[in-house]
Amino acid sequence: MNIDKVNSANMASLYQKNNSERVSANQKIESEYRDIVTISASGNIFKEALKAVQEMPDFRADKVDELASRIKSGSYKPEEYEIANKIIESAIIE
Repeated sequence: MNIDKVNSANMASLYQKNNSERVSANQKIESEYRDIVTISASGNIFKEALKAVQEMPDFRADKVDELASRIKSGSYKPEEYEIANKIIESAIIE
């Protein structure tokens, strides 16, 4: 059996050349096939509506203040059937 001497310097340069060619080929493929995301008009409308809802307060302070002052003054007298209806409505909705 006859084995020739291996030129390690030449082999390393071939490997580096092959590796750099592979890297540049991968970069070319990546630049040709980039993902692009676009949002439709209805998606933009939904995004704006969601933003507006998130910026709204959780409760209406003016309504709460009015009811608090009516309760303190004794002028707030809810009807029992209205309270019962609201309890039933909230139970049905949930």
